[in-house]
Order: sequence, then C-alpha cells, then structure tokens
Amino acid sequence: LNSSKYLLMAQVDKSTSNDGGLSGSTQQLISLVDILQIVRKRIKYGILIALAVVIPFLVVFLSQEKTYQATATMMIELTPQNVMNIAEVVDTKVTHLNLLNTFMNTNIERIRTRALAEEVAAAMSEEDRNAFIEAYLGPLSERVDGEPLPSAASLILSRDVLEVERGDDDDSQVLKLTITHPIPRIAQTLANTYVEQFILYKALIRSDSNEDAVDFLKAQIDTMRVDLAESEMKLQDFRQENNLITLQQDQGIVVERLRRLSDALTEGRINLLEADGRVGQVQAANNDIDRLMEIPFIGDRQDINLIYGQLNELRRERLVLDQTYLRRHPKVIENEASIASVESVLNKSLSQAIQQVFSEREAIQGEVASLETKLKEAEEDVLKTERALIEYNQMERDVLKTREIFDVLMTRFNETSIARELDLNVVRMLDRAVYPTSPNTASLLQVSAAAFLLGGIFLIGVPLGLELLDNRLASFADIENFSGKPLLGDLRQFSKKSSKEISTAVLNRDADLIEPFRAIFSAIRLRSNISKEKISFVITSSLPDEGKSSIASNLASIVASHDYSVLLVDCDFRRPSIHLGFDLQNDHGLLRWYENGKPTVESSEVLANEDLGIVELGPNLFFLRSGGVTELPTEVFGDRKMESLFESLKENFDVVIMDTPPVGLFPDATLVGDNVDHCVFVARQFKVNRQKVRYSINLMDRSNASVLGVIFNGIKDVNAAVGYGNNSSNYYGHGFEKNASRYKEYYSQKR
Repeated sequence: LNSSKYLLMAQVDKSTSNDGGLSGSTQQLISLVDILQIVRKRIKYGILIALAVVIPFLVVFLSQEKTYQATATMMIELTPQNVMNIAEVVDTKVTHLNLLNTFMNTNIERIRTRALAEEVAAAMSEEDRNAFIEAYLGPLSERVDGEPLPSAASLILSRDVLEVERGDDDDSQVLKLTITHPIPRIAQTLANTYVEQFILYKALIRSDSNEDAVDFLKAQIDTMRVDLAESEMKLQDFRQENNLITLQQDQGIVVERLRRLSDALTEGRINLLEADGRVGQVQAANNDIDRLMEIPFIGDRQDINLIYGQLNELRRERLVLDQTYLRRHPKVIENEASIASVESVLNKSLSQAIQQVFSEREAIQGEVASLETKLKEAEEDVLKTERALIEYNQMERDVLKTREIFDVLMTRFNETSIARELDLNVVRMLDRAVYPTSPNTASLLQVSAAAFLLGGIFLIGVPLGLELLDNRLASFADIENFSGKPLLGDLRQFSKKSSKEISTAVLNRDADLIEPFRAIFSAIRLRSNISKEKISFVITSSLPDEGKSSIASNLASIVASHDYSVLLVDCDFRRPSIHLGFDLQNDHGLLRWYENGKPTVESSEVLANEDLGIVELGPNLFFLRSGGVTELPTEVFGDRKMESLFESLKENFDVVIMDTPPVGLFPDATLVGDNVDHCVFVARQFKVNRQKVRYSINLMDRSNASVLGVIFNGIKDVNAAVGYGNNSSNYYGHGFEKNASRYKEYYSQKR
C-alpha cells in the first residue's frame, strides 16, 4: 500500500528525468492535518454511522430504570466446628482444587434453585413481598380481579435479581450474594433473608442427612453381624474337617521327606547314567576278548585277569613252538588244546561279568522308577496340604475383614448418633447487606461521556477505514508507487465544461487548461528526444472515459504551438471520437485508405492522399481520422501495409501522436505501440484501481513503445491527489493549478 493508504506512515518517492536529474525518497509520519483532511472528505459517512450507533445507545441507557444493589457475604466451611472430635458420615474435607471448585459450584447452584427462592419469598413479610412485586408489575390494587399474580420466587429468578459469585481467589470459600432491585430497602432485606434461609436450608439438609445415615448404619450393622457369625462358623468347620491342627505340625515332616526323596532320586539317576555308560562300553567291545579286557571294570577282576594271563602265556609258547616244530607235532597239538580250554573258561567268566553289568543297570532302573513314584506321591501330599492351608487362610482373612468393617460401622454409628445432636452447620454469615445509597446504573454524565466517545470513534474511524479500503487511484503517490512510472502532469476536473470545450482547450487558449498542458509538454521534453529527432507517441489508458482522446488532442495542440509539425492520428477503430471535437465527419482516414486496397503511399504523397484526408486544424497541427469503425482492428494494425503507412507518416511530421482504445480492455494499443517510440499513459482519479493500472502499463512496456510517464486526469479532490504528509505537496506540478483564477489574474496584470 502507498502512503495515502497508511494512517501512520506516508512514503513519497520523487523521481526526475534521466538527464542528470536528482532522485530521492522521504518518509514522514502522517500529520493531524492529514487525518482531518481524510475525515472531512468522508465526514458524511462518519456522521451517519455515528448517529446510527449513538442514538440507540443513548435510548437504551437513558431508558433504563434505576436499580440498587445490596451484597451479603457468607463462608462455606470445608469441615464443621464440632464440640467433640466426631467425624460426620459425609466427609467435608476437600483438599484438591478441582474438588473445591466442584464443592463451591454445587452450593452456588443450590442458592439459585427455585425451592430456596420460594423459601426466601415465604420468609419475607407481606409488606416487603408486595413491595418487591409492585416494583416490576405496578400497584397490585390496579390489577384486574382474577388475573394470576406471578410469585415473588418467579420474579427473583426471571428478572436477574439474584447474582451469586465466589471470592476473588481461585481457592476462596466466600460466596457473595448480590440482590438488584429498584427499592434500596428491599434489596437490603432480600439479600440478608437469602443468606439466612440458605443457612437454615443447609442445616436442614445436614440434619436429614445424619438421620438417614443413622438408619442406614443400623441396618448395615445388623446385616454385618449375621454375616460375621456365619463366616466364623464356616471357618471352624473347615478346620475340623481338614484336621488343620495336626496337619500344620506334620507339614515340616512331609517337606523333609520330599527333600530326601528328591536327593535319592537325583543320586539314582546319576548311578543309572554310569550303568548305561558301562553297558555301552561292553556293547562296543562286540565280544572281542582283548577289547573286553581293556575295559577297567572287567579286565581288573582278579579271576578274569588270572585266566587271561594263562591264555597269553600259552600264546607266547605257541609262537616258540611254531618256530621249532611243525604244525602236527604233539607239543603243538597239546598247546592248541590248552589254548582252547583256557579261552573257553575265559569266555564263561567274561559272560558272567557282562551279565552282571546288565543286571546292575536293571536294578538301578527299578530303583529310580520306585523313587519317582514315591516323589510324586509326596508332592501330591504337599500340594494337598498347601491347598488346604491356602483356603483356610483366605477364609480367615475374609472373617478378619468382615470383623474390621463391622467395627468401623459400629464406630461410625456411635459418632453419627452423637453428631445428630450437635450443631454441624458449615455455612457462616460474614457480612450482612447494608442499605445501598446510590444506584448501580450509570449516571447521565457517564452515559453522555460514553456516547460522545463512541460517536467520536465512529466519526473518525469510519472515514479512516473507508480510506484504507478504497483501492482506487487517488493521489500522485499512487501514480508513481503503483505504476513505477513518473508523473508527467495533472489535470483538474471541469464538470461545467463540455467534452468539445475540453478537447479544443489548447487551440482556444483556455486559461484553465493551457498551462497544465505546457507543464506536461515540458515533462515530456525532459524525458524524450523530441527536440533532437522525429518522434511518435501512442496515447492510451486502462479503461474507457479516462480522457485519453481529449488529452491526445490538447497534447498535439501544445506540441504544435512550440513550432513542431504534429500529426494527430485517431487509431481508435472501435469508438472514434476526436473528430467530434473539431466538427469533422469521419468519412476519410485510415480505414478508408486501407479498405480501398491501394498500395503503400509514398512519404511525399501522404498529405495529398484523398483517402487519408489529412486536415489541418491549426498552425503546424494536422489530423488523420480513423475513417470509420471496424470489428477487426487487430487484423488491420497487424497488416504490413499499415506498418508501412505509419513509417511514411513519421517521416513527414516531427511528432506523431496516436490515440488508441484502452489497453486494459483491448490489445490495439500494443499493436500500434510496435510502430511508435513512446507511450503516454492516462489515468483518471477515482476511476480505475491500482492493480489495473499496473497491469495495463506492464502490457505497454512489453511493446516497442514503453511508457514514458503518466498524466493524472480528472482530479476532483485536490487534497486526496496531493496525498498525506508534508512532502506530498511537491507532487502538485504547477502551483497555480490549485486555483485557475490565479492564471487569469497573472495574465491580466501582464496585459
């Protein structure tokens, strides 16, 4: 947003020509005068809205009936102040903040109940009750007979009479009870009566609660006594049935026996593993005598070892005999017989030893199986004993728990019976309500001050808000900040002048407009090479009715007055209008020449061409009309024949100025712009929004005719155009333009 839309900051960027001019930027806070200008511009909207708000505000507050407020406070105690150290059935000790809040909110809701309101109304005297009702319904004597009369309790709850709130702290136990009523005495009386009745109400609730608790505890004690007796009898019967007296003593013996059986079984399993190992060694020997003798538990036996020694001696002897005698020698035969006899004896001994190994293993297996059976029986005996003891202990615990509950109930029953006879109220009055001396409604002075402040806020805020929301092009700062182009000049709005008068203002030496156009010419001269070479311009705008055709006519006239030969060309084939300002027919011109299909005209023949029909409007000023309208303007401008004509025109004149349709709506200006040097953009105050201007200028910058600058046209609000902030006034091109009468005064003095 630019400076004219900021309420706190005004930013002004001033740029000069590229010919060595200076440029700078300043920032300045918006002044009070600027705010007053904004408010003055839209003061009628501020007044209307301020009145629409203030009048209902005054009506509502001044029509309110005066009311008075009386406040009484009371303390809700968490624990009662007992004469004896006796706990109630309902424990009122609250330590957690959430529980405290719940406790206090419950009491607030009880105060607001209809039942309590009816008790309060009944406790009031008939005189006070009637006065309370008459304040809302009028004198009771004037009511029609038979018409139902609302109760005081209904009025209390429906007229916002009662207000209950906690103290200032989060953990406060104080309740503030406020009564609002038009009669001060009734407000005071009703507030005190409400607290008194609530105290009685709480005491009655607590008394009824204790009575109910005594009856409840007595019934529970009777039931619990029967249950306790039955539980004790069942425990005794179970003990006798399972002989738990001797079983408890024998439990240690059974456990010790189980331990010994477990140890014996472990040892038997170890022996069985050893026996299995011996059997495996025997089987691996495969009845081989030598391999069997290598097994320690066989070869180490004395009888077998002795026989095996005899066999080895006979074998050595045979080796000696085989070296000395033949096989059939008697000694050899005798030796063979001895060896066979010894081997037979040895095999019998080995068989007996092997059989003994297998027998030992079988014996160990039988022993292990027996131990496992005995161990399983012992485990079952232990488990049976433990189950019986567990069941007994559970029954015993149940009996103890029942006995404890019975004892607690007896204690609570005795305490509650005593508490019923004592004052256990937990509500205490802290402060009684005092007589209110001043109403709680705002005074006339306060209401008037609030209305004045509220009206002032809307009176100033509405114009400022509308200024912020207004997105139209309004100021010189808007031109440069949003278009990115320099301001070439500015023109006031002359609503009393006709369009023809404005189009020919420079030709007719109109003092209101000739000086602004001279300033515009000077700005164009500084930013272009108009004084050094032939040059051409396209004039366009964002939207229709921004005054581009009138500016094109006057700009051509002011340039011609500086001794330049100027050709004004109406390139608006959609809605041509320049010829109307000069009282000419649009029967000759560009379209007529184009439609006749003649070849390109030579530069020397441009002025003499009948189809073009160029007319001379004044010294050095010539005009080429559009020659009609067409629905295909882009095709015409895109034709090379038209491009060649434009080149011939530029060769015959120092300056060519072409008026085109709005570039924000049609592409004609960009097509014409490809054949000219520069673009002069026209923008009317409050006509077009800033985004549209920026978009349109960007379109022209993409053509060959980049935008040279912007002419700000149709200025209705000079203060808005100047903008806000002291430096913004520098934008206003020519100081005299603020007051056209100063032009006339100046020239009259010269004459």
